[in-house]
Amino acid sequence: MGMRRRDRRHALVGRVFGTSMVGSILLAVPVLIATENLFLSGLGFIAAWMLATGWRFARLRNGEANVLDRCLPLAGIAFFAAFGVWGATHIASAGPIALVPAALGGLGIWLALGQRRGFSAPQGERPWQRLHGAAIGGAWIASMTAFAAATVTNWVPSVPEWLLWVAPSAICVPLLRRRVRELSSAATSASGPPTV
Repeated sequence: MGMRRRDRRHALVGRVFGTSMVGSILLAVPVLIATENLFLSGLGFIAAWMLATGWRFARLRNGEANVLDRCLPLAGIAFFAAFGVWGATHIASAGPIALVPAALGGLGIWLALGQRRGFSAPQGERPWQRLHGAAIGGAWIASMTAFAAATVTNWVPSVPEWLLWVAPSAICVPLLRRRVRELSSAATSASGPPTV
């Protein structure tokens, strides 16, 4: 996030990040299946979905959206709706922690609708730098949240579980929004197409 898109290191670091995320998600799948942890499974989907949309925005730039591009937001909307409903219906049995998937479901639908508008925008009018940065940053925040929720509770049991679910977003989202605005403004004002 700290590197400008004209910097070739940005593309290299992005590829390393994407490959690491895919590897982490694949390694986590057997654990999630064995533990039947729907909370962390939801975060895994969020991370994978945001990584995929961020990658597509970078590859697409001002090109024509294809079927995959139009399906990604719809898949996100369907998942987030189901995740939110699941959380809302389990508040009585799971307690206040079930508010987390309910809130993530609403936030996710809002993000997916924004990405749907981004993919539907005419060529030359798509704010791909902002959409790409927000999606990749969102994948990072989702992975940080999953790590905190899965491990910190074992290291420091006195930390409330809900705090581990909320803190990464509360801290990182404002920083991410500011950085994405800075980079997209710089890329828009610069002459020539940015390099990803």
